[in-house]
Amino acid sequence: FFFFPYSLETHLTFLQLLTCRGILSSLHQVEDFVAQFGISADKKLNRKFMNNDIEDDPTLPYARNEMGTLSFATSGVDSRSTQIFLNISNNYFLDSKGFTPFAVVEGGWGVVQRLYSKYGEEGPSQGTLSERGSKVAYKSHPMLSRIIRVEYI
Repeated sequence: FFFFPYSLETHLTFLQLLTCRGILSSLHQVEDFVAQFGISADKKLNRKFMNNDIEDDPTLPYARNEMGTLSFATSGVDSRSTQIFLNISNNYFLDSKGFTPFAVVEGGWGVVQRLYSKYGEEGPSQGTLSERGSKVAYKSHPMLSRIIRVEYI
């Protein structure tokens, strides 16, 4: 599969920090679109990573936002940080908007299908998660899915 240097390096660094510190990461899903994650429960870790934008990876014609691929969320050129989209369906319209896929889920799709999606866009705000940590979000959105363990294969 395709892995890009900027995305992979930042993704692995962030996941290693999450794993080493035992930090939970929030995840919300917009049904039939994406599951989004990457904001830490640790406010200090968020501050460190949120201001370190990741340079864009090259756009390749065969790297498509298909179901099961992962791409960094972006708001413009070289503006990616820690937030990642897991494509729940084929989202080809993201291809031309700078969402370059860098990995694919090869197993465990049943877990993805069980993510809580009823909050959708009404889930906790990214600002609240970043500034106050996910504990606050879990109080107001108790069904919010969580990442509690990361394994490297």
